[in-house]
Amino acid sequence: MYLGTLITADDNTSAEINKRITLASRSYFGLVNILKAKNINRKYKVIIYKTLIQPVLMYGAETWVLSKADKLRLGGFERKILRRIYGLSVKGQHGDQDIMKNCIVCMMRLTW
Repeated sequence: MYLGTLITADDNTSAEINKRITLASRSYFGLVNILKAKNINRKYKVIIYKTLIQPVLMYGAETWVLSKADKLRLGGFERKILRRIYGLSVKGQHGDQDIMKNCIVCMMRLTW
């Protein structure tokens, strides 16, 4: 353990990434009332995400050796939070509608 980051001899960062996702989820749920508020602009909700949740998620990422599964987990967490901010439901029928929602979230990430 160094500065709150778990470092292993075999460079396995999956445990650290799981810990970071858990801590970022706690940060999100601490802010859920603000992020679900109807009277706050989405632009400000994204700023809150980028300044209060994303740093918790990515702390120590410079030292991580990422596997494909780890990249997918981090990307999935980010998409989940952005869907909640933008009010895009992941429930419903699979098909064009879900693909469209994923495209919207990806476009929002690119415009940062």
